[in-house]
Amino acid sequence: MKPKPTFVISLGLNLALAGAAICLLKESPARMPSTVAAAVSVTTVVPAVSFSSAARNPPAPVTYVTNHFAWSKVEAEDFEQLAANLRAIGCPEKTVRDIVIARGRRALEKISKEAEPKLPFWTAGLRRTRATEEAERQARLALEKLIARVERVVGQDVCLGDSDLVKMDEFESQAIMRFVLGPMPDETFVKVTTKLAWFGARHDELRSRTRGVWLETDEAELAQLGKRYHQELAALLPQPQLEEMTARIAMLPQMDRVRFEATDLTTAEVRQLGLIRARFSDQLSKGHSFLDSDSLTDAQEEELKAAERQFLGAVRFAQLERAADGDFKTLFSLSEEHDLPRAAAEKVFDLRQLTTQEAEQLRQDKSLSDADRQQRIAQIQAEMQRAVLQVLGANASGQYLGRGGAWLTNANGL
Repeated sequence: MKPKPTFVISLGLNLALAGAAICLLKESPARMPSTVAAAVSVTTVVPAVSFSSAARNPPAPVTYVTNHFAWSKVEAEDFEQLAANLRAIGCPEKTVRDIVIARGRRALEKISKEAEPKLPFWTAGLRRTRATEEAERQARLALEKLIARVERVVGQDVCLGDSDLVKMDEFESQAIMRFVLGPMPDETFVKVTTKLAWFGARHDELRSRTRGVWLETDEAELAQLGKRYHQELAALLPQPQLEEMTARIAMLPQMDRVRFEATDLTTAEVRQLGLIRARFSDQLSKGHSFLDSDSLTDAQEEELKAAERQFLGAVRFAQLERAADGDFKTLFSLSEEHDLPRAAAEKVFDLRQLTTQEAEQLRQDKSLSDADRQQRIAQIQAEMQRAVLQVLGANASGQYLGRGGAWLTNANGL
């Protein structure tokens, strides 16, 4: 029995469709899109809406491509190239800065290790001295190039060295620095302390290089460094913040020298005194040594006092000078320890000043014999002892004798 034509045609079409399906399945992997080295392809088949439609129209595969970070594509030895690669992948600027500075510090360690002169152990004398100087010169040049490279990438407020001003791990150190510099945002605080450390490191390098012998060229280099330092601080801080920091740093050496609490000066007046002092003593240009005493000439000291007297007036300037007197500071401390008013310390201090004046007048009086002069001085001394005892009391008076009050028993020594 011959098959019907309709059946033959249907069978042929089914076989053709089956063959086409097999060919498509074999070719589909080759036709799938290729992904880049920094991507991974994940294929997920979306479920069919209905069984009947799925049987007739199988869903096409869906390919999801997800990013995959490869450090090898970003890594670079050159600082600028490394920063460019990090920024190209969207790395935060703070992270870029931290990575570049860390690389810079590693390079600095390498420079430091290579700074030692390559000499036999027993080499000494002029040969070792010259070799050491040359090694230090080469290290300085390498350091300057390294700093320039890092600054081109992340800006100038960078310090690669380990300075006390940058080590802010301890809460106490950070609190002290914030007190010294004054109120400012955290980001600004980090930049300013970094700049302070930067200048301190260069100041120390210059001082080490000169070995205590300052030539005109060294002074000129230090002046140029200070000028750049002030310009960069001015760029970091608004004028009010820079003025506040300048006043605080200028007054730091005075905090131990003067008992401001023993005066009637207001905080605004003390701040203004700091700004006046900063005109004569640039503590900022001393590197880290903010607490060093002022290195003023006698002429500068007189000019400073005249400016302070003009600002405060005669009476309040006298208070300021008294608060810096060693004997008065002792008396003020005693009055605090014995719960005495400030007026007690002031009274005894005035008695001492009066005794000094009277003793000097008696010494200058040529009409008196030596015996009369000694008798008058002894009489003044006894009167002062009774007066001090009445003001301070027995306990405080006894302690004062051993802490600077020896003049009560030896007025001739005044």
